[in-house]
Amino acid sequence: MPTKSKPETNKPKQRLAGEARRQAMLDAARAILREEGFEAVTLARVAEQTGVSKPIAYNHFGTLTGLFLAVYRANYDEQSASLRNLLDQPGQHLEQAAATLSRSLMACYGNPKGEWRVLGAMLQNNRDMQQMHQELLADYTNLVVAYIGQAARRRGKALRLACTGILGAADAIAGAALRGEVDRAQATRLLTGMIVALLT
Repeated sequence: MPTKSKPETNKPKQRLAGEARRQAMLDAARAILREEGFEAVTLARVAEQTGVSKPIAYNHFGTLTGLFLAVYRANYDEQSASLRNLLDQPGQHLEQAAATLSRSLMACYGNPKGEWRVLGAMLQNNRDMQQMHQELLADYTNLVVAYIGQAARRRGKALRLACTGILGAADAIAGAALRGEVDRAQATRLLTGMIVALLT
């Protein structure tokens, strides 16, 4: 009596392959952005560089703007990883916590190879981008509050408002460092002092 063949159970593999293709396309788009600028990025070119068909690229991202939004979110996830790791550290004195937070924020906002600023500026008038930015900023603010709140004297709304100001200052100071107006060490010390002053 012939044995029945087992049903194929390859759905998880297909899902993983799809995730791998999507990541490869995101990596290709980021490489083009860094090396040639956003005007050089097209879904057709990204598909070609990753060895997939153009329809597959459209299935993943829908439009070129959809691709840029996905790259922006991926860049956020990557840059926020160091800050998330801070949450595993035990409580510290405010000065020490502020210095650690400053280094993490400067690594995020001051990454010269990142696509955060380019995409943020390019899509600033896009409604989907504005919504995503607000969501990611709220998430990032939550991370800062969870970390620095252990050592800060402020609590509740006052703490969150201060942390919102810290993120704005970090962005501005990192921008100055990228333009060469101040070196990275000076920028980090300046941000550390501002954090201490805001939260004392």
